[in-house]
Amino acid sequence: MPVSIREVAARAGVSLGTVSKVLNDS
Repeated sequence: MPVSIREVAARAGVSLGTVSKVLNDS
């Protein structure tokens, strides 16, 4: 696998965190 499970999970977590932050700010 080109990317590790941890990296994918970390990126997904950051993406979800950003979306949640935007929704909370709006």
